[in-house]
Amino acid sequence: MPTGTISVSAAMAGGSFISTITKTADSQESYEVPLPPGTLEASYVQTDVDTCVVTLTAGHGLSSGVYDAFWTESGVDKKAIGCTGTLATNDMTLDVPISGDNFPAADPTDMVICEQVVINTTIDGDAVQMVGVSPTFVVTSETEDVSVDFHDVSSNQITTLRLRANEPWTWWTDSGITNPMTGAPITHCHASNQSVTNTATLKILVMEDSTP
Repeated sequence: MPTGTISVSAAMAGGSFISTITKTADSQESYEVPLPPGTLEASYVQTDVDTCVVTLTAGHGLSSGVYDAFWTESGVDKKAIGCTGTLATNDMTLDVPISGDNFPAADPTDMVICEQVVINTTIDGDAVQMVGVSPTFVVTSETEDVSVDFHDVSSNQITTLRLRANEPWTWWTDSGITNPMTGAPITHCHASNQSVTNTATLKILVMEDSTP
């Protein structure tokens, strides 16, 4: 049977520890995909709380599609996930995100839009024993975020993660934390990369046990 391991190392407050969690399962899945950099706004106008127009610099190379948007308000990170993006020359209209924050009334000056990368998956969240998601950048000084949005076959959100560059997320059974992936099987993930300069490599590792 496949075996998975998560190791946790901590050093703080004058102490340290290393802990290793091991699980066995019936099956395992591994996904690894590149996430291209996002595109920084040239200007921005809100239409209403769930619609805005982002003007892009000429030569942006984007087209209509499904987009995520990242920005900050008063130093707080914000995001709008799964927007319908309609392009007219250099103006991208973002409409009705499926989750996230309202679009800001004023131009945040730092909005980054990212076309979602779709990853086909076969993850039964109810059977997950152990999962790890890692947004890896070759540039270790990168500080921007990666969004990962898990969907079922009807495109309902199962769970959404916003992860800082090179900071992985993990979950395992009996951790004391409710399984965030439970529900209908996850058939696809939508992911995006807030960095405007560096490509991310997204890794999703899953261990499942249908007969726990």
